[in-house]
Amino acid sequence: GIAVAFVATIYGVASANIFFLPAAGKLKFKHRKIMIVKEMMLEGTLGILEGQNPRVIEGRLTSFLDEEYKKLREREAALKSRKKAA
Repeated sequence: GIAVAFVATIYGVASANIFFLPAAGKLKFKHRKIMIVKEMMLEGTLGILEGQNPRVIEGRLTSFLDEEYKKLREREAALKSRKKAA
């Protein structure tokens, strides 16, 4: 009776902390990434439909990106400008 219920509770707590909570965290992270991409697509499409300047649209879309990606893009732009100057 009580011993079985206690063991089942321990198994439930252990499985939740070992398997299900980490899996839920990964799923939330993937969901956030997908939602950001969809929101970026919507913003870009609306900007095009409104006839906005492509540079303005690019700036709005860049605001969605994380800092690491922005730094990577800046480095790539710097390398391109160096190649053009040479």
